[in-house]
Amino acid sequence: MSNHHDEIDIWEVVLILKQKIAYIIITMTIIGLLSSLFVWVMGDKVNITYSLSINKESPGLIISCDNDFQCKKRLIFSEIDNDISELNINVDQKEKIINFLWNGDIRDSYLFKNRIINISQDVSNWIVDDYKRYNQLFFNDFNNLTINSDLYSRIILMTRSGLSKNENLVMVTEKVNKQYKPTIIILLSLIISFIAVSAYFIFKESFKNFKV
Repeated sequence: MSNHHDEIDIWEVVLILKQKIAYIIITMTIIGLLSSLFVWVMGDKVNITYSLSINKESPGLIISCDNDFQCKKRLIFSEIDNDISELNINVDQKEKIINFLWNGDIRDSYLFKNRIINISQDVSNWIVDDYKRYNQLFFNDFNNLTINSDLYSRIILMTRSGLSKNENLVMVTEKVNKQYKPTIIILLSLIISFIAVSAYFIFKESFKNFKV
């Protein structure tokens, strides 16, 4: 290439790319087809998040944890008969939700979904049982209790109010995202292939001129 002016170098680059446009287009087409094939093969790969929120506080949760949602999560799952140690979990303290994370083939996700449904049912049952425990404590043994604090007065009122028959104690929401975004992957593969092939021809031509 000429080293006299930058403008000449730019025009030479344009000329090289124009001469090799057929090779560039063929390469980009092949890469585009391969990336499309990849997206098609991996199209069933998803990331799923099940968010569990507790709609109804129980007396035991308030007494033991107050507003600490992480504490509530530990308390509930330490007592229910459902091992969650192998699950990918994070707690959103601000939103007060427990996120269960899973990734894999969407055709296998029903196993995870059933597991989360069972867990949510166990949490609901625990809340109901907790109300029963405190109902027995405060009403059957009320004469033996000395309660002066505002907290326990609040708990007594909550326990006395009880649970509605059809009350939804726990809510689970599902969010599904594809692991691979087709448009982004194909577009990036085309851009990268264009840059790579163009750079190859430019450096090849520069090397030939350098030898001359």
